[in-house]
Amino acid sequence: MIWMDVSDLARFSANVNSVTGIQRTVFDLLVSMRQSGHEFKLCSYDIFYRIYVEVEFSSLELASARKDRSPFMSDPGRRIVKTLISLVPKKIGRKKIAGAIDDWLRPVEPCKPAKFSSGDTIVCLGAFWDVPNYVDIVRTEIFASRMKFAIIVYDLIQIQYPNWFPRGHVEDWREKLHALISISDAVFVISEFTGQALTAYASERRIKIPKVTEIRLGDPMFSRALVEKYPASDGSVDSRLGSIDQRLDSKNYIMVVGSIDVRKNQRFLLPIWARLLKELGEQTPYLVIAGKPGIGSDGFFAALGSSAVLRNNVIVLRDLNDAQLSQLYRRTMFTVFPTLAEGWGYPVAESLAFNKVCIASKIDSIPEVGGDLCFYIDPNDMEAAYQLIKSFIVDRDQRERAEARIASEYKPTDWSVTAQTIFDTVR
Repeated sequence: MIWMDVSDLARFSANVNSVTGIQRTVFDLLVSMRQSGHEFKLCSYDIFYRIYVEVEFSSLELASARKDRSPFMSDPGRRIVKTLISLVPKKIGRKKIAGAIDDWLRPVEPCKPAKFSSGDTIVCLGAFWDVPNYVDIVRTEIFASRMKFAIIVYDLIQIQYPNWFPRGHVEDWREKLHALISISDAVFVISEFTGQALTAYASERRIKIPKVTEIRLGDPMFSRALVEKYPASDGSVDSRLGSIDQRLDSKNYIMVVGSIDVRKNQRFLLPIWARLLKELGEQTPYLVIAGKPGIGSDGFFAALGSSAVLRNNVIVLRDLNDAQLSQLYRRTMFTVFPTLAEGWGYPVAESLAFNKVCIASKIDSIPEVGGDLCFYIDPNDMEAAYQLIKSFIVDRDQRERAEARIASEYKPTDWSVTAQTIFDTVR
């Protein structure tokens, strides 16, 4: 039996109304696996009972709620509890108090334990670093039950750019990666760029690693479904966006999708928009940034807050659902993706799936996603980026020609291709 380890996705889907990034990738992949009729089961490590449990797909559906547990089940809640326990004097007995709280937080009925057998395979689909003690948990299970193990490596950004992350996080991530690829029977990567980086990294450090298999990610399912349902943009989709932000009904906008952090490089666009506003005035579209605050977002918000003009012309939207994001893609003039490092580049594929021009960084894996249908920039060359963005704002014919070419030549990747590659490799 092939078991898909969805531990991190299970934690996310229990506490949020929508998932993005890696969790979104895993969810779309699982949907395709089910639709394609592949035989597999889902498992997740239960941090309360300290065992792997079998998971039903329905429990992973977006906006699902775990009503059988305390509100403190959420990660923020548990952090609050942990902080409160740390304030208790050691002589009173912190461990006893923590144990009592942990017992209280457990569900009344335990979940169904996963029954692993010799020869089974566990595939870690998601964020291996998000589960405490994940290396020890997996190593014990696969050795004790004589199973095989496979993992997807999404990127090596924590190693390549350690200054973007807390030092403790980087070291922990590095150690987990080393251990997991050493015990893996199969390793998947999501781009040729990541595959080359991982192979070189393992070779330099003499880390044992099996053959690396590249899987091309499918196009985001929500975008493909919307494109198929509404093939024309002639009013089939509600064009008013007032329910998201009333300002978006008044003039055009350009969209950037992704968590607001130092890696995604949204701060790079602020001086560009300041100059556009000086030169184009009211013709300047809004800059819409769709994403949640991430690492280093304080710098972006400080830069945005220092300019009254920018504050009135840069719109930050958080926690959008699929319908809202689809609506925004439909109406945007084009998209920009000035990332400094990437394992794949979901927003590029999303933009092309909606037949929208994407001005993107020419770094890492991005050219693998966009091919020759994207317009590329150096994410450190502000002048060149400014000139390209401005040209697509003022030249509608240029924009429409590019959109027509995307509509004619862009070939979406179906998730079934991704799923088939995984099953062919681990069987």
